[in-house]
Formats: sequence, C-alpha cells, structure tokens
Amino acid sequence: MPHINRIKETAINPTPEQIEEECRMIRAHWSPEISEKRQKQFRIDTEHQEHKARLRFLRFLAEYAESQS
Repeated sequence: MPHINRIKETAINPTPEQIEEECRMIRAHWSPEISEKRQKQFRIDTEHQEHKARLRFLRFLAEYAESQS
C-alpha cells in the first residue's frame, strides 16, 4: 500500500497539508459505499470458497463410495 509509506515519511514532522491529505485518504478508504462494496466482495469470496469446499467434499464422497463398492 503506497499510502503507508507516505505516512511513514510524514509521521515525524507532518505539515498541515500532509495531515489534511492523510485525512482525505483515510476518509476515501473508509466511506460507507466502499465499506459496503468490501463487505459484498468478502461475502462473494466466502461463498465461493464454501462452494469449492462443498465440491471437494462431494468428490471425496464419490471417490470413497467407489472405493467401497
């Protein structure tokens, strides 16, 4: 994240303009719209991972059933 390096550079003696810029960046990254978008993406990613896990389990069950018969 490039803004973290910028924070490190300005953390010692920040100017008011640098503080204002950092506040603007923080607000930009934590707006309700962006937060909602991140939550939706997290749900999609989680659902995708759960779907993949279910498929792996079903494949395991199918292979197990074949090996038992």
